[in-house]
Amino acid sequence: MPFAKRIVEPQLLCRHPVPSDEGALFEDLRSISNVALARSLRQLADLARHACSIFQELEDDIVATSQRVRLLHGKIGQMQQTAAALDPKLEAVPFHIIMYHTLACVTSTCVAPQLRVRLPMIRTATKRSSSNGFVDFYTLWW
Repeated sequence: MPFAKRIVEPQLLCRHPVPSDEGALFEDLRSISNVALARSLRQLADLARHACSIFQELEDDIVATSQRVRLLHGKIGQMQQTAAALDPKLEAVPFHIIMYHTLACVTSTCVAPQLRVRLPMIRTATKRSSSNGFVDFYTLWW
C-alpha cells in the first residue's frame, strides 16, 4: 500500500461568531461574503498548486521512463547489428562447452582478463575448421 504524499481536505470557510450589533448586520454579511470568497479562492489556488506538483512528478517519471526506453532501444539496435553480422553457415559451439568454461572461470575466482568470452568469436571455431585456427583462437583469448 503506497504512502500518502498529499492530503487535500476542504476547510470550513465561514466559521466565526455572529456579531451582536443589529445595525452592522449588512456590513458583516458583506465582509463575511468577501472573506468566504477570499478563502475559497485561496483553497482553489492551493488545489492548483498541488495539481501542478502532481503533474510535475508525473512528467519527471515519464522523462525517466523515456530515457530508459531510449537506452533499451539502442541496445536492441546494437544486438540486431551484431546478429546480422553473424554468419549463419558457421556451426555453433555446443552449449555445454560454453557453460564449462564459464563455470570454470567463476568457481576458480579468476581475474577479469580470463573472463573474455565472446560468443561471435567462439562461433568461428567449428568442427570443420583446421586445428591451427582452433589453437590460435585459444591462445588469443585464454
